[in-house]
Formats: sequence, C-alpha cells, structure tokens
Amino acid sequence: MPEPMASETADARVTRLIRVGHPSARAEVLARHQDAALGQAGLYCPDDQDAHRLAEEAFALTLQAVREGGGPSAAWRPYLASAVRLTAARWAGDGLDARLSAGFTAWLAALPGSEDPASAAVSAEEDSVMLRALRALPEHWQAALWRAFADEHGNPGNPPPSAATRDGLWEAYLQAFAQTSDRACRHLAAAMGDSVRHRTAHPNLDRHTAACDRCRRARTELSAIHTWNPDRLYGALMLWTARRPAGPPAAAPPGLGQTSLPLAAAPTAARHAAAPTTDDRHRDHRRSLVLCAGAAVTTVVVIVAVTAAIPEPDGHPRSSAPVVTVPVTTSPVVSGAVSASPVPSAAPTTAGPTAPVAAPPASSAAPSPTAPSSSAPSPTGRPAGFRLLNTTSGLCVGPEDPAGPSIELQSCSQDASQRWERIAAGNNTYQLRNTGTGRCLDGTTGGGNTVKVVQAECLPASDREVQLWKFSPEPDGTAFRLFFVPPVPSSDYATHLLGPVEWTKVRPPSEGTYIAQLPDYYHSASFAFTADQGP
Repeated sequence: MPEPMASETADARVTRLIRVGHPSARAEVLARHQDAALGQAGLYCPDDQDAHRLAEEAFALTLQAVREGGGPSAAWRPYLASAVRLTAARWAGDGLDARLSAGFTAWLAALPGSEDPASAAVSAEEDSVMLRALRALPEHWQAALWRAFADEHGNPGNPPPSAATRDGLWEAYLQAFAQTSDRACRHLAAAMGDSVRHRTAHPNLDRHTAACDRCRRARTELSAIHTWNPDRLYGALMLWTARRPAGPPAAAPPGLGQTSLPLAAAPTAARHAAAPTTDDRHRDHRRSLVLCAGAAVTTVVVIVAVTAAIPEPDGHPRSSAPVVTVPVTTSPVVSGAVSASPVPSAAPTTAGPTAPVAAPPASSAAPSPTAPSSSAPSPTGRPAGFRLLNTTSGLCVGPEDPAGPSIELQSCSQDASQRWERIAAGNNTYQLRNTGTGRCLDGTTGGGNTVKVVQAECLPASDREVQLWKFSPEPDGTAFRLFFVPPVPSSDYATHLLGPVEWTKVRPPSEGTYIAQLPDYYHSASFAFTADQGP
C-alpha cells in the first residue's frame, strides 16, 4: 500500500500529481471523493450494487480524463456529479433502464431527443443556466459552492460561502442568461436582477415572466442565489428532482475508481502548453464528460469567458475616477466600413414639445466625410472613439461589466470600455460599437415604455435595425439626443431615445443608473449627451 499523502493536500495539487503518475495520488483523491461519488450514484440506482458500479465507472472515466490532461482540477465533486449523471444516461441508452431510478428515467424520457438519452442529457446540461454559471467560475469557487449547497451528507449546518463567491455566482448567472437567451429575454436580464435584489417593481418583467417559462425559472434561481437557498440551488444543478443524498450506499468495494474502462481517445494537443482559459475549461469539461457518457455529440457550444470579469474573493471593487464635467467637442468616430465622421453639430432649431416627442428632429448638419478615422492612432495619443457623456450628471456611458449585457452611467475614465465609435448605416443612422468590448448598443422593438438597452454582438446590415441610432442635435448645438431608429409598437409612444432610467429632478441620474430606451418624456435634459474625447 502506498503511504497516504498529507490530509491538507489541495485537490488541485492531487490532480497535478495524478497527471505525473504519483503513486499515492489516486488513493488520496479516492479517499477525498469516493463517498461523494457513491452518494450521487445512489440517486440514480435504487440497488446498492448498481450504485457502486455506476460510481466506479464514472470515477474511473474521470480519472482517465485527468490523466489525459482534462477533467477537474480543484472542482472534483461538481465534475463527478455530472459524470455520474451522464454515465447513468448512457446506461439508459444501453438498455439498462431497470438499474436506474424511475424518477431519472422519467426525466430522460421527457427531454428533447430522448431517443438518444446520452446526447439528450448532454444537451440538458448545456441548456442549464445554473450549470453554465457554475462552470464559468474559477474551480476553487466551484468547489466552495458545491460544498455549501450540495454536501453529500446534506448537512443543513454548512456555512454559506463568502459574499464574494455568492456575488460571483450571481454575476455569472446573469451573464450566462443573457448570452443564451433570445432578444426579448436578454433585454430583461438587468431588470430581473433589480427585481430580485432590490424588490423593485417591473410591470413589463412581470408580464413577460408570466408567459415565459425560461425567464420565470431564471427569476426563481436568481432568488435562490440572493437568499441563499441551498436546496433550490442543488435542485437547479441536478437538473431533475433528485433528492439530496443522505450519504453513500453501503461500503465501497475495494476496487472503486481502479477499473480501467475503454475510452475513446481524447484530443490532448496543447492542453499542457499553457494554463487553461475559461473557454478551455468549458470545452475540456464538456469533451471529457461527453466521452465519459459515450455520447456522439457534434454540436459546438461557444461559452463566453466571464471569469476575468468576476472579482476574486479578496478582490477590490472597481475603482472609478472622479466625476468629470467636460466641454462639448465634436469627436471623430468610425463610420461605415471604411470612412469616419464626427458627431454632428447643428444650428439652433425649434425646441421640442413638453410631452414625449413623436419623432426625432432631423439633423441639420450632415456628417463630414473628411474626419480622420478613430480606428487609427490619434495624433494626440488619445484612445480611439469618444466618451458618451450625460450632460445632466456629468457621467459616462459604459458596460456595468465588460462581459455582461447591462449599460450604465459611470464616473468618467480613460478606460476603453467607456469609448464608442459610430458605424454608418446610411440615412444618418449608426450602430454604436464599444471600443473596449467590440459589442454594439442593442435596443428592442418590444418590452413597453422603458426597456434597458444592452451591449450585444454587432449585427450585419441585414439584421441591424435594432442597433441603429440617430443623432439629433439640441437647439443650442451644445449636445444631442440619440433616437432609436425603429418604432416601438409595444410602447405607449412609438418613438424611443437613449437615456437613464432615472431622469427626473426627484430621482436624477447618478452613478450606476442603468441606460434604457424610453420616450422623450417632457424633453428632459437628462436625455441629452455630448461626445467627449476626455483629458
């Protein structure tokens, strides 16, 4: 028998030792996690011996994936839970339904594509926002979260994870939801977060979730994260109505995890060349588990890397520069595919009405075709693009999180995420592309009177109507309003413009106020912007 390794050895270190063939590493990882694997297997198999076989197979395949450079590093237990589930699904496809619990086989049968249970289970994992969010986090966070709400003994006394870790799951969930939802749902992501965290009323959201199962489920799962409901979170991660394991089945047979089962060769090129990115971890996790379950899946799933956007547990909040009020300038910005134009200025025009305007006033100054492109280095050394500065607050428009969808007002800085460039679309309309994220300001023709705008992938000419904006100069020529080009039939007023959701004198725009599309209520000064190059 090899000598046991020190009990304080971290899972990540054990994983590295397994990959180099350390004689005690496998025994140590089994001692750490075999009870958890057996507890999971007991959810799927009523018979103890079948549960042992299922856990042994899932563990053996996980170990093989680790030896080949894939598999888990620090997050062994969430990985093993998925391995057990996908192995059980493969059993169902192999005609071994009798060994599996009735609840699990009923769940499999209800999935789309259930004629191939293994592939259907993989697709169900890919469709789970909660699983996507968990897997987007650093592995040591995944492990901490799993211990907190999926302990194999179901210990209700487990302390919750740190506030930073819970916030990380919250942010990762919102990002995963926005990345995997259609347009109508994506535009409600920020409102959903507000509704849960601050109990703010959102009638449009309430109407939508009443008819949308996906958004209703997301709201419930966000509430579970916010209030820290371990049972509900565990259920969301399990995907089906499995009971929390009360403990492992009867004692594990000596050979658990030592069986060498045939496994299709997994690609290993370049996996040892560098530390994995979040995308690499997702692809390796998915590839290893698909092979573990024997599923022949060819769909390529692109999962956006968000780890860099989530603070470490001991990290500091985003720093911000003091609020800067700057003079109005006409900043050159990108236009069309090649040429560039400045933000227009105009001679005085007649002031707008005091009620929401029916249509944007026409610009009286055509953009100059001779302005230099902001995609080239500025002669002054300034970053490309211009800052979109709200004249009432003196704050700049930027993404709440570079990897997330929401746009907000922020203290102005020189960060590229606060800079925008115009892409000309004809008829004095433009897409607004963020120079830091490469994504465009995205509106919607649905959703009611006030809908938070988001940043989304810039759309091609054939589909970009919902990303088109028109600059309308103020009468004194010192600022402009940004009108949304397509009409919004679901609103009381079909014409929308860009503005902060808080715009009144009682609740003026402030740092952190979300940016929305809304009617030009009372021609408020809060809806006016300038294009600023910064100091």
